[in-house]
Amino acid sequence: MKNRRWYDDDAAVRLAVTLLEQAKEDVKVFCSNYIIQKAKNLGIRNEDDINTSFNFVWQRKTDSLSSFHNALEYMKKMDLTSRHEVALNILKYLKEHEINDLK
Repeated sequence: MKNRRWYDDDAAVRLAVTLLEQAKEDVKVFCSNYIIQKAKNLGIRNEDDINTSFNFVWQRKTDSLSSFHNALEYMKKMDLTSRHEVALNILKYLKEHEINDLK
């Protein structure tokens, strides 16, 4: 069976995305910001970046959801090695700080 989602090909990336989907909002925002910053450091641009395309005042939950969406779009554009490295760093962070505090 062929994997359907872009992150299914790498077990670490798949696990990181799945755990982030279940994480508390503050952890999701922190990790999303980390992903976006790493991608920008690699020279990746996201033309669909919701946070820079619009200047709305959003509620905190909406901010975290758009931040998470943007982070996944940036991560999707990374090369496989960078994506895997970022996923491992997220998993390490979740293990050290958050794994027992999922929603």
